[in-house]
Amino acid sequence: MRILVSTLYCGENEFEACCHAIEHQTYRDFEHKIYHHLPNLEAHERLFSDFEQSADFDLLIKIDADMVIRENTFFEKVVSIFKENPAIDLMEIELWDCYTDRQIPAINAIRARSSYQRTSDAIFTDLGDVPAENRLYDKDNLAPAADHCPDPSDLQAFRYGVHKGVKVLQKGRLIKFVESARGHLETVNYLRQKWINSRELRYLYAWLGAEQALLGHWQIEHLDIGGSVLPEHLENLKKRENSEVLSEAKEFFELRQVVPHQDVLVLLWQQHDPMLFQDICFFGASSMGKDALAAFKGRVEPQFFVDNDPSKWGNEIEGISIYSPEKLQQNPPAQILITSIYHTEIRQQIMDLFPDKTPQIEIYHG
Repeated sequence: MRILVSTLYCGENEFEACCHAIEHQTYRDFEHKIYHHLPNLEAHERLFSDFEQSADFDLLIKIDADMVIRENTFFEKVVSIFKENPAIDLMEIELWDCYTDRQIPAINAIRARSSYQRTSDAIFTDLGDVPAENRLYDKDNLAPAADHCPDPSDLQAFRYGVHKGVKVLQKGRLIKFVESARGHLETVNYLRQKWINSRELRYLYAWLGAEQALLGHWQIEHLDIGGSVLPEHLENLKKRENSEVLSEAKEFFELRQVVPHQDVLVLLWQQHDPMLFQDICFFGASSMGKDALAAFKGRVEPQFFVDNDPSKWGNEIEGISIYSPEKLQQNPPAQILITSIYHTEIRQQIMDLFPDKTPQIEIYHG
């Protein structure tokens, strides 16, 4: 099996160690491709496009530049598992996070020409759609496969924290990943405790980045490499007195502690999300589409429905017109909510309609 190893590089301190670990793998039938200084979603779209359009590779293994593989037999063992399990299309192998001192998701290995469908989600770029029977999650065999961020720069640490805060808020997403948000919020609290216990600056900068994101100062676009906002802001933070820098973050942290645990996420989402989603359409004009319209009443005003059934075109659901999927190309929405049991096929259909820039796709499960 020939492997495409893809690495996203944006100035990470661990890049040299990452490449060294890849170059010294005992399994030699691979090509290492590095994507330099690209916005996160664009980098993911490029690497998946390269993989999907090439007939030369059987597996894709995505290893970010801040990950350092622990064993030189890692590729060899991954290939062996895929050969022994022909039904597996996606293997997720946990790694060791050096910020939180625990295992986290994950290095992804993906079979070519498989059931894996890449996402168009700007926040959760590694969230692919794979049936459960074609997925293998490893947290105790090859895991932990790599060390994540063993030697971060100050800017890396700050960006890490911002990213955690952004994943808690999930701003712009209609359907929130509640468990993911809860886990990232726990990480934010852990970063603060690590700073208090160790006084290591990487934990301070990570915690401050996260708290500022939770306050709404940062959004996903601020994480795109090439922008100067985050680096300049961090440099300004370093010039200020510690007590002044910490006061705002400490105040907001303490405010969260007096809110019942189960209500914290709701509070954050109500503060920062738009009250009304309008630049959105529903794909699926069936009973599920009607259910979604009722479930999000007052929060969502879809521009239109689309459906693959020609008999529904020209009809309406509660005054909202139903069109053919061609309408999506004529009037592209920012978001598409799939309201159909055939969400896997519809997601692929949408991706095919928008090969260059896909609208944000979410799935309503009822």
